[in-house]
Amino acid sequence: KSFFKIAGFNKEDFPSLPEVTEDQMLEIESRTFGDMIKKTMFAVADADARHVLNGALLEIESAEGQKAKIRMVATDGHRLALCERQLGTEFNSVPTAVPRSQTIIPKKTLYEMRRFLDVNEKIKIGIGEKQISLKGEDIFITSRLIDGIYPNYKQVIPRGGDQTIVINRLVFMNVIKRVSVMSREKVKALLIEFTTNNAMLKARDPEIGEAVEDVEIKYEGKGFTIGVNYQYFLDALESMQDENVIIDTQTSLTPCIIKQ
Repeated sequence: KSFFKIAGFNKEDFPSLPEVTEDQMLEIESRTFGDMIKKTMFAVADADARHVLNGALLEIESAEGQKAKIRMVATDGHRLALCERQLGTEFNSVPTAVPRSQTIIPKKTLYEMRRFLDVNEKIKIGIGEKQISLKGEDIFITSRLIDGIYPNYKQVIPRGGDQTIVINRLVFMNVIKRVSVMSREKVKALLIEFTTNNAMLKARDPEIGEAVEDVEIKYEGKGFTIGVNYQYFLDALESMQDENVIIDTQTSLTPCIIKQ
């Protein structure tokens, strides 16, 4: 025979959940929102002194006569990820309680939300001044938002360049993984030399050796070389699903865009 006595807490000390009515929430497909998190969360900063970078920016944009858009943006100051989807909701149908300005969701909250979003159902998102709520058939998640002003990310997104390259995503990923074995762990440097329909990937560590591998691409133009952090490149490619993706850049020294 056993007997246990467990101390408890006063229920009044437990924080109350915010009250969000149905007309204050925005409806979206669960997998759509989960996919947006997957495509941006890797670029969220970790414990950055600029606290707003420790979360992802969520924007809801709508204009009269147009479908509303939902956009998620993340950056750690070195790279930027952006994912945008149409809501299929008319301007007048966007709840008035949903602000049409920025909302910064903490990285930990993104992780928790994504755990529950791989299901084929609609969810509802409620955004308040200080918290965000997510409601599904069997779940309800609420979290405080990060207070602050997110950087103007549109200013740093480079315009389309003269060099547009089409690569096979999985093939390019596998080549990067093989070649990067010879790159210094602290630097993670990778050189990519583009010529007509070919990319040569190079990595070198003076203490270990060098790796070089060619991969077929679709490109017609002048030859040029870029230097990248191979982990940043892999993170971007792994977040995508399309068979082929596009690398767009202006010069060897300007940032490049990877998109599908």
